[in-house]
Amino acid sequence: MVLYSRRELAKYKRRAQVKYPVEYIGLLFGTVTAAQVTIEKFVTVPQRGTRYYVNWLDVEGAQNIIAETEASSGLEFICTIHSHTLTHCEAHVPSAKDNDEAYVWEERVFALDHIRKKNGRFSHSIAFYKPQQPLEDVAGF
Repeated sequence: MVLYSRRELAKYKRRAQVKYPVEYIGLLFGTVTAAQVTIEKFVTVPQRGTRYYVNWLDVEGAQNIIAETEASSGLEFICTIHSHTLTHCEAHVPSAKDNDEAYVWEERVFALDHIRKKNGRFSHSIAFYKPQQPLEDVAGF
């Protein structure tokens, strides 16, 4: 089960809407118990996005932001959250690359926000997923 601070998620949504239709990414921090993940803090990172992808500008810098936030807040890096802004039939689900990145970064869960804009109004569909081991790691090809 994933619980999250509405206030912190609202920070992410505001920033993602400003970047729309470009994809946007952020870091989520919180606590983990056997039964649940609790998201308590949103942090932004320097990034470059298009309508098709978003990347951190500096992976080492992102690692430093994670370490600094964990040290100053006492919270654990839980996951990334990023937006999908396209409207094709698979836009609301994570891509294999989304999963693979979350797996490599050892995220507890990862979040996808499918943003749509209609008549000047935004809607967000946010879902959390558990990273799965990439198939090529399992199958050896």
